[in-house]
Amino acid sequence: MLACLLFFLASPTINPPSEEDLAQARALYAAGDYQAAVTLFDRVVAQTPDLTEAWLGRALTHLKAGDTTPARRDFEHTLRLAEQDHQKKPALARPQYHQAVAHHYLGHVDKALKAIKRAMYLDPNSEAYQAFYQQLKAL
Repeated sequence: MLACLLFFLASPTINPPSEEDLAQARALYAAGDYQAAVTLFDRVVAQTPDLTEAWLGRALTHLKAGDTTPARRDFEHTLRLAEQDHQKKPALARPQYHQAVAHHYLGHVDKALKAIKRAMYLDPNSEAYQAFYQQLKAL
């Protein structure tokens, strides 16, 4: 879990106006202020509803706050968006990573392993992908 959280916190941002809100939501998440982080992730999702990273961030924040029902819903939506991202740009590792994280938290370890292996194939130098793969293998 640590590897995916570090990757999430270090991920590049998007175009304005959601960029500042997304960065602040990540900072609030890192500080443990999950309620405020969810509020900002809500705003980013409303502004850019096709941004997989915002849905993933909100899902992880709900999970850390102990709100499993909305976390599950957001992880499922993350999966749908990541699949659409992959269909648009199959050569990108990031949608595969997003799928792996969502599958992991939904309890689909085999599917998470397949997705992270694809991400590692597309970006073999990513330490975050390697660490997450090792974490999954240990399950």
